[in-house]
Amino acid sequence: METETFCLPGESADLTISTWGRTMTNDQLFNKHAAAAYLTENYIPVRPRTLDAWRRAGRGAPSHKIAGRVVWSRAELDRWVAAQLASTSRGGVR
Repeated sequence: METETFCLPGESADLTISTWGRTMTNDQLFNKHAAAAYLTENYIPVRPRTLDAWRRAGRGAPSHKIAGRVVWSRAELDRWVAAQLASTSRGGVR
């Protein structure tokens, strides 16, 4: 697979775009299917349709629209799950 690396002169390359359209940064970006799979494999079972519903309702992990595509950051998914665990645990931070 061919990739192109973009960076400003004198800076390290932190954005790589593959020729088949998947965008990767130092923090991996997921489409809704990959985000649902990541959450399911690592935390709780989540379907892609649930991510759509949470996005419409303004709930769930923050998502972004890049070049017309909705993506979720792995770090933001992890932070969101951690915040949910902290806010809903008994004796946790509220």
